[in-house]
Amino acid sequence: MHQNQKQTHVSTNPKDALGRRKPSITDIPATALLHESMAMTQGREKYGAYNWRATTVSNKVYVDAMYRHLARYFDGETIDPESCAHHLGHVRACAGIILDAEENGTLVDDRPLSGKASEMIERLTKKQRLAPAPAPLGSEPSGTAAKRSRRVYIAGPMRGYPEFNFPAFDAARELALKRGFDPLSPADLDRASGVNEHTDPDITNTAKAAREFVERDIHALLSLRAEKGDAIALLPGWTDSTGASAEMCVARWLKLTVLDACTMRPFPRHEFIAGYTGMWNMGQGLISYIHDVQ
Repeated sequence: MHQNQKQTHVSTNPKDALGRRKPSITDIPATALLHESMAMTQGREKYGAYNWRATTVSNKVYVDAMYRHLARYFDGETIDPESCAHHLGHVRACAGIILDAEENGTLVDDRPLSGKASEMIERLTKKQRLAPAPAPLGSEPSGTAAKRSRRVYIAGPMRGYPEFNFPAFDAARELALKRGFDPLSPADLDRASGVNEHTDPDITNTAKAAREFVERDIHALLSLRAEKGDAIALLPGWTDSTGASAEMCVARWLKLTVLDACTMRPFPRHEFIAGYTGMWNMGQGLISYIHDVQ
């Protein structure tokens, strides 16, 4: 059967008929489960898997977290900058924790006393039925739909630079904001994970830390969309950085626009060619190193 072809016949097996009366996990879209799993994975790494079953948890804390993620999502931010997971994935994760804690008896139901919200919704809904139909969500008087800001990922060298080159990343982020971009800066992602410009370099110079940085930064790049006009912006010295060079290659693979992080304008062609030459030289140096150690 073709993967997009729907099966139209109904099974007559009595076991199937009984199974259809039970909860069906397959009714939940896999995409939603995957987004939720990304948020759950971050929580597992920070607090431990199923930590809410080992101790009591506050209903209010998780409802507050859902409100914050919803607010940031509805305000135009799709991906959480700390976890690089979808904000709605975090909403699902919070709701899932509340439901699981409730079933396992570890939920502290610290909701306030019941109020009149349900009655107000019913009353206002009836009133709204009598009002003129509202304009489509996001529409403007001119009739043009509002567009999200173009997103830009800032790539550049860190290791070996004073303060991990954070000042350059910060300056690029501020320039991106002035140019109307929604910037994604590895320096900000580092700060959110507890790494700052004064962190001991030895702490970040481990295989485990490298893997975490790669997974996080590549996931951030994959959240960008060429069809939305998203881009990568390159800081000076990017060709001397293994990470930034790899990020640029991934960005080109994704068909993202390449910008100069110092201007947030398209990268000059001659500088771009020179950058590729620098990457070639770095590759030749790596080959020489491998030859020397053999």
